[in-house]
Formats: sequence, structure tokens, C-alpha cells
Amino acid sequence: LWNKISHFYYSYGDVMYEDVSQLDHALQSGTLAYQETQDPVLAVGAFLHDIGHLIEYERKGHDDFIDDREHEQIGYDYLSKEIGIKDERILNSLLYHVEAKRYLCFIDESY
Repeated sequence: LWNKISHFYYSYGDVMYEDVSQLDHALQSGTLAYQETQDPVLAVGAFLHDIGHLIEYERKGHDDFIDDREHEQIGYDYLSKEIGIKDERILNSLLYHVEAKRYLCFIDESY
């Protein structure tokens, strides 16, 4: 399982998104989730939340993340359908993180 997932981070983790690499963003997200909740399952979901971008790089080619290519659905489908992850908390961390971020931006101008 980890070999399939880690392949994307080894291959594309150094790609920058804003001011941070994809791998650093995943590590920061997973670490913060664990520090806030002490829940390793939510930490895994937070780590993986943007894996859809990395899957897109491999399957569709490299771009600059400007267009919304529904990376959350791509990541969800990959984890659930292609490698068989069933934990809804992990999967929902991918599927709903864009909506959660949009909500936070709406209610908090400093976010």
C-alpha cells in the first residue's frame, strides 16, 4: 500500500504549490492534524488530502494548479477504487477539503 502511495511523493513531491513543495505541504498538514487531534487516522487523511494533484501530474502531465481539475475527486477515486482504502475519515479528508477551505475563506478574511 505505502509503495503505491509513496511513489507519487517520491516522483512529484518536490513540485511547488505557492511557497511550499507538495511533500512539505503533506507533512505539515499531517503533523498539524495530529497535533490538534491526536488521531492518527485524521493525520493520514490530512497528509494525503492533495495526492490527487500528484496523480494528475503522472496521468495528465504537469501544470501550475491554476485550473480546478477536481484533484479531490481524483485522489478519492484513486485511494478508494484503485488501492482499496475503505476508511471514510481518510477518504472524506480528500473529498471535502476543498469545500472546507472555501468555507474558511468565506468566514475568515485572514485565512
